[in-house]
Amino acid sequence: MAATKVAGAAGTTILGTSISGLQWAAAHQSSYGIKVLNISLGFPPGKSTVNNPLDQAVEAVWNAGITVVTAAGNDGPFNGTILSPGDDPLVITAGALDDMSTLYPGDDEMTNFTSSGPTSPDGWVKPDLVTSGRSVVSLAAPGSTVYSNYPGARIGPANFVGSGTSFSAAITSGAAALVLAANPGLTSNQVKARLLGTTSPGPVGNPFVDGHGALNALAAATSGPMNLSQSTAGLQPAKNGATVSLSPGGPANSWNAALWSGITAAPQANWQFDGSTWRGSDWNGWSLVGRAWNDGGWSNGGWNGASWDGSAWDGSAWSSSSWG
Repeated sequence: MAATKVAGAAGTTILGTSISGLQWAAAHQSSYGIKVLNISLGFPPGKSTVNNPLDQAVEAVWNAGITVVTAAGNDGPFNGTILSPGDDPLVITAGALDDMSTLYPGDDEMTNFTSSGPTSPDGWVKPDLVTSGRSVVSLAAPGSTVYSNYPGARIGPANFVGSGTSFSAAITSGAAALVLAANPGLTSNQVKARLLGTTSPGPVGNPFVDGHGALNALAAATSGPMNLSQSTAGLQPAKNGATVSLSPGGPANSWNAALWSGITAAPQANWQFDGSTWRGSDWNGWSLVGRAWNDGGWSNGGWNGASWDGSAWDGSAWSSSSWG
């Protein structure tokens, strides 16, 4: 394992440094045996992935044979908040769910911070999958800036707790490494196919929120052959403000059933979005992410009717709670 440092103690970096780090990983792939690259960082994209330099860099790394896993971002829960390079159609983009500190997946919930798709401005369906991202306990790094600045996050002498899609990406990267350990020689597309094709049902079942579902590392590592024939060849850049299609299709869309092989039922089967309705519920195109409204979040503030777009409320989401 090799660590490529692209940010300082403040946790920020610049585009050129990030791209240089990606170039280093590709250049040293053979000497360090780099097969999986985790990117737990991102920035709000201002242009299409077709001409975004960071997206183009991660695609080059992907095409070099390195499986790239990225964080979806912590700018959610509204639609269109996926960060770059997590907006790239080739890479594996991980969102964060709350596992409620239990081993039982039935009580999992989506976090209120994980970024949601579709991507802006292209309209790609992201994230690809979700996994634990709230109150994740891992090894501490004594002496580091984050260790020194957040003593309340220390758990004993050797562990540290944190939340965010950065943690979800790291967990997914570990799962990708397990898939490759059990199946040496897989291509990046084949690794992605196994991770996405073996997911468990997500907490909400909305492709723009929990993608193909919740990560199942064991199933991915022990599954039979799967392939995802994705490519960015022929993709056209989208323009800000332009209308984009939300239907599955294209050469680099994991919801396009035509790109899959080796599985009996494509993960796309449960997508029931026809461009105007989402599973029978009204969807306003950007702010509804398939989860119930929580009236407590309004803090008794007034409702400004001018800001509502006229879409109908889905009464079932209120769970019979009264409006104060």
